[in-house]
Amino acid sequence: DDNMMTSQEGIYACGDVRKKLLRQVVTACGEGATAAFAAQKYIEEIKGVSYK
Repeated sequence: DDNMMTSQEGIYACGDVRKKLLRQVVTACGEGATAAFAAQKYIEEIKGVSYK
């Protein structure tokens, strides 16, 4: 999805493992940042704790 979550809940993918038109380092870096942020949010929701 737009947050890089795969069809398996809680599993995120970015970079060359995603199917996309362009395979560039800059794209992978942006996707990695998005996936990391989304994963943190997902974990916070599960634990009920917000890390700041």
